[in-house]
Amino acid sequence: MSLATWIGVGAAGGVLTGVLAGDACKVLQPIGNAYVMLLESVVYPYLISSLLHGLGRLSPKVALRLLKKSWPFYLAAWGGTLGIIYLLSLAFPSSPPPIIVDAAAHARTGPDFLQLVLPGNIFRDLANNYVPAVVLLSALFGVAIQGIESKDRVLDILVLIRTACVKIWRWVVTLAPVAVFAMFASTVGTLRVAEAGGLVVYLGLFLIICGILALVVVPVVISSLVPVRYREVIYDLRNGLTLALVTTLSVVALPYIQQATEKLAKSNGLDDEHKSEIIETSLAVNYPLGQLGNFFVYFFILFVAFYTRTSLTSGELAALPFMTLFSCFGSPTSTVNAVDFLGSWLQLPGHPTNLYVETMMITRYGQVALSVMGFAFLTYLMTFNYYGRIKVRLGRLLVCVGLLVACTAAVAWGGHTLLADVLKRPQKTYMGFSMPEDITTGVKATIYESREAFLRENPEAGLKPGETVLGRIQRTRTLRVGYGRDIVPFAYRNQKGELVGYDVACAYAMAKSLNVKLAFVPVVFDKVEQDVKQGIMDIWAGGVYVVESRMLWGTFSKSFYHSPMALIVPSDRVPEFMDMDEILSRTDLMIAVFKNPVMRGLTEKLFPQAKLVVVPDYSYLPTTRGWDAALWTMEQAGVWASGHPGYTAVRPKHMGAVMVFAYLMHKSSERFRQFVDHWLDMRQADGFLARQRAYWIEGAVAGGVRGR
Repeated sequence: MSLATWIGVGAAGGVLTGVLAGDACKVLQPIGNAYVMLLESVVYPYLISSLLHGLGRLSPKVALRLLKKSWPFYLAAWGGTLGIIYLLSLAFPSSPPPIIVDAAAHARTGPDFLQLVLPGNIFRDLANNYVPAVVLLSALFGVAIQGIESKDRVLDILVLIRTACVKIWRWVVTLAPVAVFAMFASTVGTLRVAEAGGLVVYLGLFLIICGILALVVVPVVISSLVPVRYREVIYDLRNGLTLALVTTLSVVALPYIQQATEKLAKSNGLDDEHKSEIIETSLAVNYPLGQLGNFFVYFFILFVAFYTRTSLTSGELAALPFMTLFSCFGSPTSTVNAVDFLGSWLQLPGHPTNLYVETMMITRYGQVALSVMGFAFLTYLMTFNYYGRIKVRLGRLLVCVGLLVACTAAVAWGGHTLLADVLKRPQKTYMGFSMPEDITTGVKATIYESREAFLRENPEAGLKPGETVLGRIQRTRTLRVGYGRDIVPFAYRNQKGELVGYDVACAYAMAKSLNVKLAFVPVVFDKVEQDVKQGIMDIWAGGVYVVESRMLWGTFSKSFYHSPMALIVPSDRVPEFMDMDEILSRTDLMIAVFKNPVMRGLTEKLFPQAKLVVVPDYSYLPTTRGWDAALWTMEQAGVWASGHPGYTAVRPKHMGAVMVFAYLMHKSSERFRQFVDHWLDMRQADGFLARQRAYWIEGAVAGGVRGR
């Protein structure tokens, strides 16, 4: 089978594996990461050598003349492609409001804009992947080389480097079936319905517009400016285009484009001694600068912003086309670096580069086709304009542009309709999460609905005189775990009524380590001190905060999690809660807090001017009136907001407060506390705690990370 067929087999196998194995496919992600790194490994040698050779081989006189004759076509090709992409991006509807807005994090500034685009320090630019700065410096060196004599040997070395880079890419591409299998399995295994539907629409929009541009618009525009018919353009370029699509390497089409241009020039009487040099030189410059398919990175970045609910500022939206332009010179493979750079610059969440490489296995064909036709467009027009033989057929040109805009608008409208429908579909929230079977298997658990029910069955629940907590656990063969109600994502009831959560999973795993049964006892906050002192519960879990007042009557395990404080607010009021100083200046503030003495005390300390609205727990927030914001930790607020559309977790600037989580035990349970601390160390080392955090906390807010 051909490589393309093997890639298809790998993709299909990855999708099937992801569907069947689910989250277990995350172990395959390093394979995909390694493939991306190999693709990126020779991007800069290739990009730099291509620009140096393409520009450096020109004489200053020819370069200046070509610049004068070619700049309108470059501007038209670049501007037209980016403009169509912007029009196509209107297919992305306004995303639902972000689940978490971290205003404090956004107060930190990234690199200065000038550092991104001006080559101040080439080693810093390479290390930080500042693609525009590297491109600009390479172009300056290429122009400088033009006036240097005896440059042929250097140019030959640059050709050698560029050829070696292409050869290395061919080696790497042979690994594509395995890499595609791993990446698709990892992605599909953790993909939600809306994300899958969104990806399909993105791929469809991408390929449709690339096909229209490459096979219809560009050839028609060529025939509108050069004395050649549409059918002749397609016929003369068919072999180069086919070979480029089969190999997914646009470079292989260059000899065919040169041959077609020379044939057309000769048929129109352009046959002087400099003709071949002008065509060859134009093609050499057009190869790194005319990759029109690469500019669809702009479309991908806008899709990722929509996909992750990332709100881009007006300044970022205005600068993005220019940053894309300077980042996407080179081969289609070099766009991997461009995505890496743009994703870092815009602080896009997740792994956009991996997603790009996965989809690139499909979109690459559209990219290559459009780039090949872009080479032909620029080479034809530059050659004929050099000799002053451009002939504009204005009517045909205007009709073509008008139809292109109309078709793009229609495709964008169709995509918008499909994506809007996808967004309306119900999504799995934290209420749909269940306890994994591998955690609960082998542990017998009794879940009491009330503290009173537990005490009725265990009238002598307290510690016996002289008995330690660990001794009582070993005697009764039962671990008693106190849990709070609706403390998401640590301990709560899911939509099936099952007790689930991060700390619940840890309780099962801890009981399995002790080889004992489990008894879950609901906590009553105003009686928890009494219950811990009397030893009614062995350990209090379920989002327990470490505070000084509790240290007076209990002992804490080592901390296993910490989170800054945040506010749950209606999504349309997020701008009102971005800065703590502005919040504190309000005199009519109403802050909701659930019935917990620690949370209530912290709320009074942080918002001394506010009136408190006390609710039993935050499940009552949507039906409670009169509150402006509710205080909770950022992760808990984010998980809660993920299951309640219309609400957003906001961490204001200058808020400062951080809450530490640990397990609380009887004051004298030293041996049991030591066991819990060692158990936490072991579970941290074997990745158990990280897996629970990824599932219960990060998984609940996936796809709604950032907003402004």
